[in-house]
Amino acid sequence: MTIVADLQRQLKRGGWRQILVADNPPIENTPVIRTEIRRCAAPTGYWQGGDKYQIGLNVRCFRTDDYPNEERYLITLTVNGLWLEDSRH
Repeated sequence: MTIVADLQRQLKRGGWRQILVADNPPIENTPVIRTEIRRCAAPTGYWQGGDKYQIGLNVRCFRTDDYPNEERYLITLTVNGLWLEDSRH
């Protein structure tokens, strides 16, 4: 969660803004979000940078037979041109 929180802080400092937060609340270090991740629900946040780029950021569980007792996570950052419509426009 430290990595995700730091990445989101960097996006905010860089002028990116979160979009679609009604259906996709920010990924924060809360019991609810941690439970979602452990259930492999992959909470996702969406960010928009100006009028050119959008980012999808999600965190999901990652299980491996080699380390069955370890909690592992996969953080995915997808960068695209505009593909989502923010309802505030």
